[in-house]
Amino acid sequence: MRHSSVALNSIAALLCAMPLVALAQANSAWPAKPITIVAPNSPGGTDVGLRLHTNAISANTRWPIVLDFKVGADGQIAANYVLRSGADGYTLLFSSTNLILTEIMEEKPPYDGWKDFTPVYQLSRNPLVLVVKSGLPVKSLKEYIAYAKANPGKLNYGMIGLSGINRLAGELLQSQMGVKVTFVPYKGSAPIGIAMESGELDTTVQAVRNLKNAITAGKIRALATTGGRISELPDLPSLSEQGVDFEYYGWVGIHAPAGTPATPINMLNAEFNKAAKQPDVLAKFEALGDNVGGGSVDDFRKYLAVQRDRWVGVSQKLGIKLGN
Repeated sequence: MRHSSVALNSIAALLCAMPLVALAQANSAWPAKPITIVAPNSPGGTDVGLRLHTNAISANTRWPIVLDFKVGADGQIAANYVLRSGADGYTLLFSSTNLILTEIMEEKPPYDGWKDFTPVYQLSRNPLVLVVKSGLPVKSLKEYIAYAKANPGKLNYGMIGLSGINRLAGELLQSQMGVKVTFVPYKGSAPIGIAMESGELDTTVQAVRNLKNAITAGKIRALATTGGRISELPDLPSLSEQGVDFEYYGWVGIHAPAGTPATPINMLNAEFNKAAKQPDVLAKFEALGDNVGGGSVDDFRKYLAVQRDRWVGVSQKLGIKLGN
């Protein structure tokens, strides 16, 4: 009887351990199918840097990673798709500041970007460039401000999206410069570049990667950065250096639905960080005029909290409800 009791106890212990073993095996086997990163923008813009990273990750790990573009509604189409796809780490969102500002973008937002998503990795964080069309009779920020004040409402500026952070940043910049410029929404950075070169748009604020060739060719004129100096345009001063109290860094990253297990999140973060340190990826990334992000999941979460508080405060200060 004693031997039978020991045997039964051993079998019971083995059966209890089996779910834990199965779970550990399932985690260690992740990913067992392709990973999809859903982007809310049109191809050829901010996703170029993302492709550099995902190509390196696939080469290093043999993980198949697919980019899927679902453009529209200031990122809501892409975000809703990711949420509906489940919290298993296989469908992720290529994210930007709009995701964490749903509370000021919609009266009844379809999701809470702060609570319904969890950060995975910050891909980049960059100052932008304020440019004007070549036909505008200004050659400096000081001249631009004077011209805009002398012609209130005559100038326009193009930004991506009908609302969201781009609109809010544009309104804040106008306020800090003391000018009034008409907002024109566009679906992507490529159409804005075309509109700037054709003279359809007077001004825009964009990442240097989208404007460098046109600036170099003299088709548009750069007046300032929205943050520190940019390696691609080292002689271009920032707005703050020229007396305008304004700073804005655009960031992009990766988010997953809330509730996604820690294993895939940590594995993805580690592989993105590893890819960002590869000399070939780093060189190509910086050639775009982008600053590599990196850092832990917690680093990204803390940065997002600061950004969210800042822009919600700006919205309240300016009396702008972006969903209106």
